[in-house]
Amino acid sequence: MSVIEAMYKELEGQQTLGDIWTLMHHTGAQNAEILGLKRKNLFLDNTIPHGEFTPDGLRTLKTASRRRKVPLVGRALEVAQRLASTYTNDQDLFPKYADTAKHDNFSQVMRKRLRKFTTDKKHAVYSLRHNMKDSLIKVNAGHRVELSILGHGLGKGSEASYGSGVSLEAMLEAMNRIDFGQNS
Repeated sequence: MSVIEAMYKELEGQQTLGDIWTLMHHTGAQNAEILGLKRKNLFLDNTIPHGEFTPDGLRTLKTASRRRKVPLVGRALEVAQRLASTYTNDQDLFPKYADTAKHDNFSQVMRKRLRKFTTDKKHAVYSLRHNMKDSLIKVNAGHRVELSILGHGLGKGSEASYGSGVSLEAMLEAMNRIDFGQNS
């Protein structure tokens, strides 16, 4: 059993932690991006249901390229639909951890649980972003799609200057090819 699958099992009785883990796993977002989500960041009635990562109140984004839309697929879509039915537009989806001062608490709780399944110091909650990158490479998503989903900039020079942004359709197509395991 992989560390990711073991963590899903570990979090079965902890809905909030399981929801955060699922959204991180299925979007490649970092914990601060997920912990600061509000109901208004979920666009579930669109043709392509997605989450939008934007600066809001206490939540900032590391760089301008982190401002993005990411399709919600599989179990992440189910989590988002349940959360959307529970909270109103401006409410935090994870009020216990939404305040940036509480992000360290979340990290400590998750790290403690993660250490039950791995002694590798490189395994951290943040590793879910690396896992998403590896998954996108594995399904031949393409460099620009990878960068768009993960919120990385296109760099400088001609790569950043040519072409338009990656569409939600292209991101969805790539994400639908990812095997998220038994917890898809």
